Amino acid sequence: MDEIDRRVSDDVKVKGWHVMLVPASEHDQDGFVQYGYTVGLWSTYAHPELILLGGGLQTETMFALLAMACSNVAGGQRYATDRRYGDIMRGLDMQIGRVSPENRKAFMTYADWFNERNTFGALQLVWPDIAGRFPTEAGYDEIRFPQPLLAGAPLNWVRPVEKLLHTRLGPVRRQAPPQPPAQPAPAPNDAGGQP
Repeated sequence: MDEIDRRVSDDVKVKGWHVMLVPASEHDQDGFVQYGYTVGLWSTYAHPELILLGGGLQTETMFALLAMACSNVAGGQRYATDRRYGDIMRGLDMQIGRVSPENRKAFMTYADWFNERNTFGALQLVWPDIAGRFPTEAGYDEIRFPQPLLAGAPLNWVRPVEKLLHTRLGPVRRQAPPQPPAQPAPAPNDAGGQP
């Protein structure tokens, strides 16, 4: 078990949940949207894990929204699909959507690991644009606020697992191997550069 595995397990033991964040980077392919998801709600509260895709949201905001939803679940809230809830995002309702089994497995890798690859429930937190419209509504601003819905076919832009690892501690980055020092150019000799 590595450091991230221990952190996830410890958080779930202590508070009942953990939030995993997968931020965007300059190396992502076109269409990638950063996201975050929970680990532990299924095992601790028999509640589906939650995922939030955040094109246009800062990772800190994504963490805060998922943490609020987790606190609500710990307090007895049971989120259900195709409903709006005002207890997650101050001043705005959020919708709850379905997550297909393929997208659950592709996006929620640590939740899959934590649940020992057994099937677990998953729901998507869907947030409105600044005009209060949701992705399924006419006029939703998908250019400024990309937010793919996970109920359907699998999305093809999920990063490989080794690039996903990110927690509240910050992204896990692989360091480039050290480069050998540059060799200085040979100095010309006194014979006009002739050997």
